[in-house]
Amino acid sequence: MTEITPRTACSSSHRFLFGIFIFLVNCIQSNDNDDAQQYVAYLSNIVHLSNVTKINFETNVGISESADIKFILQACPNVIDLKISPFYLYLASIIDNQCLNRIFKQIKILNLIRGYYNVPPNSVSNLVQRFPSLTDIEVHVVLFTFFASVIDALLSHLRNLSYVNISYSTPLIFNQPFSRSDIIDKRRQAFGFNIIDEHNVTVSKNEGSIEIRLS
Repeated sequence: MTEITPRTACSSSHRFLFGIFIFLVNCIQSNDNDDAQQYVAYLSNIVHLSNVTKINFETNVGISESADIKFILQACPNVIDLKISPFYLYLASIIDNQCLNRIFKQIKILNLIRGYYNVPPNSVSNLVQRFPSLTDIEVHVVLFTFFASVIDALLSHLRNLSYVNISYSTPLIFNQPFSRSDIIDKRRQAFGFNIIDEHNVTVSKNEGSIEIRLS
């Protein structure tokens, strides 16, 4: 199900309309491109799509749904919070789509939901280029051995980064140096001494994930 959150609080009538939006977006994902465009056009008449700042795409993935995602993102030009399967970010029709570049660049919160697809290390460099404004990111890697390269890319390229959550499928084996001081040094090497207040940095090692707060 696609979740949207308006920029301001909703009245009961607005919540009803957003319920319609959710229902119709689900319908979009089972129709062809022409139907998808028609539904989005209809939605724009009953909901102010420019007020939508958060979109949550369901976990079911397939190449056929990529066109629907493109239409929905283009119809919601002010979205800054996106939850999506990393599968779609492997597709050139999405990640290399010129029409979506502006939207990707303004995304601040990105949750690459856990499912059948994970984030390989070699795709992270492309990810940080497409989403340079990220403050919060949640990703899943299949192997913990990928963790070091993923966190290195995130810390070194995302200037506004504030929160990172990386989960992994394999048991935690820390055979590489990794500490709070390593994170602070990496950020300062990339962006200068004043990029970070070391007193605000925390690292939490949870079961199956590592959580990093930079501010």
